[in-house]
Amino acid sequence: QPVELTILPVDNSQHAFKFIQPVAGLGTVTLKPNQNNPINFQAPAKGVYEFICPEAGHEKETGKMIVN
Repeated sequence: QPVELTILPVDNSQHAFKFIQPVAGLGTVTLKPNQNNPINFQAPAKGVYEFICPEAGHEKETGKMIVN
């Protein structure tokens, strides 16, 4: 199923989005500051997929996507 995930960075810092596990060929996505950043991809198999901001100093910017 198609998924649209929208991320809104709320500052002027450089941010990016990356799943730790491979997801439908989706690599690192650079995010535009202070703008909605829609990311479109096909939902992977059921499971928990962790994501990070791979920018230096952003180690606390993490999350999980749960696919049921």
